[in-house]
Amino acid sequence: LNNQIILLMLQPELKFRRDKIRYLMAQQGIDAALIACNVNLLYTYGEIVNGYLFLPLHSPALLFVKRPNNIVGEFVFPIRKPEQMVDLLKENGIPVASKIMLEGGELPYADYMRLASLFPGSEVVDGTAIIREARSVKTPLEIELFRRSAALHARAYSKIPDVYHPGMTDRELSVEVERLMRLEGCLGIFRAFGQSMEIFMGSVLNNQIILLMLQPELKFRRDKIRYLMAQQGIDAALIACNVNLLYTYGEIVNGYLFLPLHSPALLFVKRPNNIVGEFVFPIRKPEQMVDLLKENGIPVASKIMLEGGELPYADYMRLASLFPGSEVVDGTAIIREARSVKTPLEIELFRRSAALHARAYSKIPDVYHPGMTDRELSVEVERLMRLEGCLGIFRAFGQSMEIFMGSVLAGDNAATPSPYDFALGGKGLDPSLPGGMNGTLLKEGYSVMVDIGGNFYGYMCDMSRVFSIGKLNDEAYAAHQVCLEVQDKVASMTAPGVVCEDLYNAAIEIVTKAGFADRFMGVSQQARFIGHGIGLEINEAPVLAPRIRRELEEGMVFALEPKIVLPGVGPVGIENSWVVTENGVGKLTICNEEIIEL
Repeated sequence: LNNQIILLMLQPELKFRRDKIRYLMAQQGIDAALIACNVNLLYTYGEIVNGYLFLPLHSPALLFVKRPNNIVGEFVFPIRKPEQMVDLLKENGIPVASKIMLEGGELPYADYMRLASLFPGSEVVDGTAIIREARSVKTPLEIELFRRSAALHARAYSKIPDVYHPGMTDRELSVEVERLMRLEGCLGIFRAFGQSMEIFMGSVLNNQIILLMLQPELKFRRDKIRYLMAQQGIDAALIACNVNLLYTYGEIVNGYLFLPLHSPALLFVKRPNNIVGEFVFPIRKPEQMVDLLKENGIPVASKIMLEGGELPYADYMRLASLFPGSEVVDGTAIIREARSVKTPLEIELFRRSAALHARAYSKIPDVYHPGMTDRELSVEVERLMRLEGCLGIFRAFGQSMEIFMGSVLAGDNAATPSPYDFALGGKGLDPSLPGGMNGTLLKEGYSVMVDIGGNFYGYMCDMSRVFSIGKLNDEAYAAHQVCLEVQDKVASMTAPGVVCEDLYNAAIEIVTKAGFADRFMGVSQQARFIGHGIGLEINEAPVLAPRIRRELEEGMVFALEPKIVLPGVGPVGIENSWVVTENGVGKLTICNEEIIEL
């Protein structure tokens, strides 16, 4: 349970963990640490927040928090941006550290450099190894949590023979095993160290024939990136992050795609070891690329781009060191810009995903039974999605953004602030995943919003629908109609050339006039957007938000999600995926949009 009382009881444990880190810091003459990554915040603070834990060597830790907005305490300071920490540290008498450590092995390069710039008089070092060393020896409490997890794990596995039946595929059996695990309380999310490490309780088949058919599509995508590179005088790109490799090469590998401006792309691959081709080169470490580029007549780039907004700082610096004569720049914005306008094939994959997404949602009433909790209903919805072919993994841009498949929010839990930058929050089942369902009993008069990501072909289709336990009060149905009105108004305005902020303002005008502005997109913590681009990740361009003056373009795909939270009832509203067409917009997710009584 994510409970302030339990967190208070945990303080001696958390202080012991922080002191383990301090001990290792002292050995290397480090005065302070600034911790920002989810797993390390969970280890040192006891829960995940969107913010930073400043850990001095000889004084109490200070928490600087952006989200959620309901955390208070003697050493807790709300902030909007990291730059505010500088003055707050001075005001609290914290001396400037002569040597400070950041999470260089995990923080994206751009985030690392931004935080490092806050301490111009300090030596900034990578503290990843120190934190991982501290975490390597578990405390008695951590060992007890392992024991309890192992017992539940074993209990789920013992039931596997009961869910098997002849004629099953491996996918169908996997879905049933996942359901057993989730019913025993498994949080689902699979965390691994390393930006290329990700999995969803299963496997993906690699089909070289399909990849061959995709080559014209992939070249077109790479050329979109090249066009933007040329505008900024960039000669080459080195692509290493999973999503961008999927976009440019067609599958995920452990390796690097070297993309010159005027010659074919070269793939340098560590794993898997079964990829062959004219421009494919097996390597064991990135340093081998230097000689291979020379041997293949690739000139040294005068200006090369890396994925500074995604690659961990340590990886970025290692790759940058391979090009000592080149200007190395962050190409994250270029790649995300190229990905923001979808190709006809990408749009078709969205259409197919949307159809499967809708088919799964249409079966939700069939799996509900009275007395369920939100967790039990979520498990059944997850199973429906997986049986339709959903890959399960939920990809988001930003190192602090994570969730398991999506969320099911019921009753007042929908108003609970969360550290994640999603439309609505939720308390979550555990501090290690503070968002979404929390075990709420689905009782008469509650609304339930199902918002599970539809990743069927690698693309994150997005759709929310609202169900009710019995009848809701009149205000709930009125609020839901306001959200549908917002959707209709925004859709009628959407076309190439329309400014994102104008769509947001139109929505705010409607909900304000209807009297729901104080409960729109949350209650005590309100999201400041009504829609977001979707693609290989759930949060792409464009964003329908204030101060976003970007114009929509044909081929952009976005989710529009006007939602209202009513205390004592729960969430209402709608979310659909849309594609910008030549003259307007087309809805991708076609499914009943009224409140469905369970």
